[in-house]
Amino acid sequence: MIERAVINAGPLVALSLLGQLELLPALFSEIWVPQTVFHEVAIAGIGKAGAESLQSEAWRKRVPVSPSPDPLLVMELDAGEAEVISLARQLSPCIAVIDERRGRRIAQNVMA
Repeated sequence: MIERAVINAGPLVALSLLGQLELLPALFSEIWVPQTVFHEVAIAGIGKAGAESLQSEAWRKRVPVSPSPDPLLVMELDAGEAEVISLARQLSPCIAVIDERRGRRIAQNVMA
């Protein structure tokens, strides 16, 4: 089982709306949130689902300095998804948790 995960904004918001963010540490021993994703959910999303939960100290410790995403990823995906895939590649073995089908398909190809 892969114990390390890099999480995109959609899954964080969905789990927060369901009150189930604690599922992530139950499934993975290491959980990483790229800076772009953290900013999208916790800073730009102030007052929206997931923002308050991610602003806690426990989640802030999970935001690493991420590598610059490959320009081809940036052309095909939004900035958060591109950064998730780039960080997951750096932390390999790792799973990229992405909710959009296109992002998952590209991640499977890039990380294979």
